[in-house]
Amino acid sequence: MKAAGFALAAIAATACSIETTYEDVRPILESRCNSCHVDGVSTYRPYFTDYESVAGLERILRDAVTSRRMPPFGVDNTTTCGNNYFADEGLWLSDLELQTITDWVDDGVPRGDPDQDAPPPARFVEPVLAHVDRTIAMTRGYTFSGLDPASLHRCFVIDPELDQATFLSGYEIQPGNRFAVQSVALHALDDDDARAAAAALDDEDDVPGYPCFGGPRVDGARFLGSWVWGGSAVRFPEGTGVRLEPGTRLVMQVHYNSQGGSFHPDEDMTGVALELDESATEASYLTLSADGFSLRPGEKDATARGYLEVDRPIEVLGVAPLMHESGVELQIDRVRPFSRTCMAMVTHWELYNHLRLYQYATAPPQVFPGDRLEIECRFETLNRLEPTRQGQDAANEQCLARLLVVTP
Repeated sequence: MKAAGFALAAIAATACSIETTYEDVRPILESRCNSCHVDGVSTYRPYFTDYESVAGLERILRDAVTSRRMPPFGVDNTTTCGNNYFADEGLWLSDLELQTITDWVDDGVPRGDPDQDAPPPARFVEPVLAHVDRTIAMTRGYTFSGLDPASLHRCFVIDPELDQATFLSGYEIQPGNRFAVQSVALHALDDDDARAAAAALDDEDDVPGYPCFGGPRVDGARFLGSWVWGGSAVRFPEGTGVRLEPGTRLVMQVHYNSQGGSFHPDEDMTGVALELDESATEASYLTLSADGFSLRPGEKDATARGYLEVDRPIEVLGVAPLMHESGVELQIDRVRPFSRTCMAMVTHWELYNHLRLYQYATAPPQVFPGDRLEIECRFETLNRLEPTRQGQDAANEQCLARLLVVTP
């Protein structure tokens, strides 16, 4: 009876407790939000550093986390899709953390004691490069402005000065303007034709780089990886790497977000640190896409579908989805004669926040010859007056996923 009484008392005390900013909410913000919302290497305002900085934003903050818009993590990580878990799942708030923030708002945002420390919730370990073998950057500073939307998407050709073949096993984007560099994608130019095409685009004006939106605008450019605001180093699964040829040039595709605190004309000179490993097992990207689609304007649910017949055994280590600004949902399935298995699912796509490689934390899905991989994307074209077709510019769309694979 005494044990039962103590248990009931504990439950009652928990139910009646008041969530406070410093004791209960601060640890969540520090472990889930402050890779961006703090004065750091990559930063986005508002900062969540004290009571005054969050007290007036409590409802916006609550709505952002409960809707899963924040922290930004594109793929569903609830195991609804094929029991798959993805690495960095620590970005998502747990049900308990979501309830804590909801109760905090409902309780009137009590301050609490700033000197009272509470252990932060468990968080994934931020990856770091094992070693840095090259650090390269834009050769000249680039000036962009929130007053000129066309200046916010730019591609820069950079030379890693490779004299022998190797593998890229990791990289770390080093934003030159930490308030504005929101996403970066890296592409390799392996042959002379691709390098000449990129150089011609770069020479079209006297401004560093050349305009680009959904891709590098160069035939034969090979995707290497991507990065989004608040991220740290990106490392491929242990022991693997993506091939780099001698003489390869890289295209660094940058999107600037002026809302981070750099609205007026400002300069950027972003770089990237490369981790190279000559002995890595080669990983490569398999492109799964819907091709040649045309979406009717004025539609709430416009759909594009594509598929790929697999002709060799592969292990899928990660998924890098891509849609543009009309994209809403995306799903990838492995299809066999009598089964369909979900491999990855996006339910609330945001182009600039979700453009990254999502690596599996659970066992990689096995795909065998004869399997069919299918992709389906849903778009909203309500504000479009003309059909939306496949393409790399802002008026068009993509329904695409790059699957990072190895051959077992």
